Amino acid sequence: MAKAKKSGTAIKSSASRASQPQKKTVRANAAGVPMASPVSITDEKMAGVPKAAPVRGSASFEEHPPIPNVFRLTATAWDVLRSHWQVFVSIMLIYAGMNIIFIQGLHAESNLPALQTALNQIPTSGFGHVVDGVSLITTLIGASGTSVAPTAGPYQFVLAVVVSLAVIWGCREVFAKRDFSVRDMFYKGMYPFIPFLLVGLLILMQLLPFAIGSALYSIVVANGIASGLLLQGVFIALFLVLTGVSLYLLCSSVFALYIVTLPGMAPWASSRTARDLVAHRRFTIMRKLLFLPLLLFLVCCVVLLPFVWWWAAAAIWVFTLVSAVLLVFGHIYMYTLYRALI
Repeated sequence: MAKAKKSGTAIKSSASRASQPQKKTVRANAAGVPMASPVSITDEKMAGVPKAAPVRGSASFEEHPPIPNVFRLTATAWDVLRSHWQVFVSIMLIYAGMNIIFIQGLHAESNLPALQTALNQIPTSGFGHVVDGVSLITTLIGASGTSVAPTAGPYQFVLAVVVSLAVIWGCREVFAKRDFSVRDMFYKGMYPFIPFLLVGLLILMQLLPFAIGSALYSIVVANGIASGLLLQGVFIALFLVLTGVSLYLLCSSVFALYIVTLPGMAPWASSRTARDLVAHRRFTIMRKLLFLPLLLFLVCCVVLLPFVWWWAAAAIWVFTLVSAVLLVFGHIYMYTLYRALI
């Protein structure tokens, strides 16, 4: 009787367990497509998959954590760079070396005399010393995007994309607290090359309003069409509106560059996810995005001004090293901001 009672109790408890709904964790990417292997919520966070955007007025919107300010984001990005300085400095040196060998080496000799002459014409004292130095640094930055040799431009573009993908993959591993090497960054981080380029093409299309507004204003000013203050104000307002449209669109698309590097993520799905990610927070995020180019330009001026003043011949080569540092740090800052949003 005892055995039968025990057996009946076991069957009853087994049946009650079977009747209870089983809790199942299903992994889905940011596009909402279920993936094969189950994963916990913590793993989803560590993998960098964005959460669904909160709806204004809902409890999830009210509980959404505030975005860190620009100083905290900069400090966090600096901590990431400092804690893994071996791999990130190696990436910087690789980028700078490849830039010098395959890009600067192709046309640096033809640009160097003209730039040296311009840099040596800086006055020796006064506030104009600083103004002219910053002006020539701006010229140097603008000249870095152009190239005399037709093959240097494609090399520079491909090199920037490859290094960007490597840095983004490395940032994801840092936040996931996994060990990695420089070889891993290049070997394992290159798989989303084509999706990354397609998102970049979308960003170029979103820059069209800014380009149209800039071209219209330049034509009007150069040809003297807007002679009165009222007409000039109208074209300036048109330029600002078109620039605002581009900034509004770019506020989400720049994060699509980081979302598209997730496994199994399509370019258009990453764009939709990025829009959901910045929903109701575009203008707050826009301020943090605009802070980055200002910070990078300030660092560039602080580092390059002494060379512009006292060692003009080395300014071009120092700028190559500085551009490598700013490229890597810029991606770390952007990935830190991206992780703060998810």
